[in-house]
Amino acid sequence: MNSNEAASPLSVPTVASTGALGGASGGAVGGTLGGVLGAWLLLGACVSGVKVGGSDAEMASWEKPPILGSTTQAEILAENPAWVDDLVRAQPDPAQAQRLADPAPDMEVVVFFGTWCSDSRRELTRLWRAVEMAGGDFGFPIRYVGVDRTKTEPGDLLEGVELLYVPTLIVSKNGLESGRIIESAPGGIERDLVALLAGETSGWLSGRDDLGADLGAGLGAGPASAATP
Repeated sequence: MNSNEAASPLSVPTVASTGALGGASGGAVGGTLGGVLGAWLLLGACVSGVKVGGSDAEMASWEKPPILGSTTQAEILAENPAWVDDLVRAQPDPAQAQRLADPAPDMEVVVFFGTWCSDSRRELTRLWRAVEMAGGDFGFPIRYVGVDRTKTEPGDLLEGVELLYVPTLIVSKNGLESGRIIESAPGGIERDLVALLAGETSGWLSGRDDLGADLGAGLGAGPASAATP
């Protein structure tokens, strides 16, 4: 998710009109309603990432501070309990989910995500539901790194990553990147991740259609392709 893109629109309460608001009391009521509506719009902008007005610092003050740096699934869920509902509702492919438990000690997955990002919430909760179906443990090391809306912090953990969108899952074999999933998994997070881990495909995978075939030149891997038999 790009921090300048909109997520699902936030419902704004409407006030039914019961006649013209006139006089001093009407102006006060109108001003109060305007303030409430403005607050809802600003809150919606913070959630969605669309800047309606005010500085980035002012917008950030309306939302919960994001998790930054290395973290764990348990910490993410503890800090964001609403994500648990999505985890429970997720419906990954059972057969592909089971493959997440297959031992792959030479592989590693690093997940860059934002707790402010709806794409991160969707993809991670589905992934966690899938590994629950597989018995609860991944067959490979997996790390989580929380980032801010600008995707520049924490700087020490983002050096050389070339992070464009979140979530981004980077798959490495023996320390060398073999592929990544960018923002959304076109085949389902469990299926696409298993394909990269098993060497059935390589390069980058994304549900976005605006990344371009040359994106891989800056990422160290091109668009996903099937492994050569």
